[in-house]
Amino acid sequence: MSGQRPTIEFTDFVIKKSKDMKRIFFLCAVAITFIAFTAAAQTQQFSFGGFTLNSSTDQLKRSFPHSTVEVNQNSTYVRIAKEDIQDGVTSGVIFMHNTKPHVAQMIFEMARDPNKPDSYYRNPFNQNPRCEPILAELNKRHGKPYGPFDNSEEGLAYKEYVWDNDQEKLILVCARFADSKNKKLWAAAVKIGANRPGACMHDSCIEAPK
Repeated sequence: MSGQRPTIEFTDFVIKKSKDMKRIFFLCAVAITFIAFTAAAQTQQFSFGGFTLNSSTDQLKRSFPHSTVEVNQNSTYVRIAKEDIQDGVTSGVIFMHNTKPHVAQMIFEMARDPNKPDSYYRNPFNQNPRCEPILAELNKRHGKPYGPFDNSEEGLAYKEYVWDNDQEKLILVCARFADSKNKKLWAAAVKIGANRPGACMHDSCIEAPK
């Protein structure tokens, strides 16, 4: 009988080690799932020009240390100093709705040089970048967009390029004069908006990229 005891102890040891290994595998699986979830959550947030939809006032002041940040209950506006410019954005505003960030809008329009005549600025490309480089950069960051979607207002023709995910939508707005023979587009704005319940998304009412 005494010869059987080591076998029982060995069996107990194997069972214990097996349980330990299962526990380790379980903890590893939980850790991997958490990391994947965190990474996925981070990718849900669009950013451009130093802005995200949920940028706080303190974050904006750190991103634009030489710029003017103006805050009221409906919006946060940033007039960007030349040394703080990112992605060509010269100003931006985050609009609030029911105390929550609703839309962030970034503008490319450069300040006018008082030494240049008004006729110089009749050419919109002297104040705004061309659409193509901004579109190419966004394609590089987020893949092919949905659209473009055509719109017109007050003598301008617009094309809007859309990227979206479960939480947010990013839109590049490019423009040209509707009656101009020049079909080249300038970059007018980039917008980041929250995807509220029932919002129009690429899998519901936006045509997929071709």
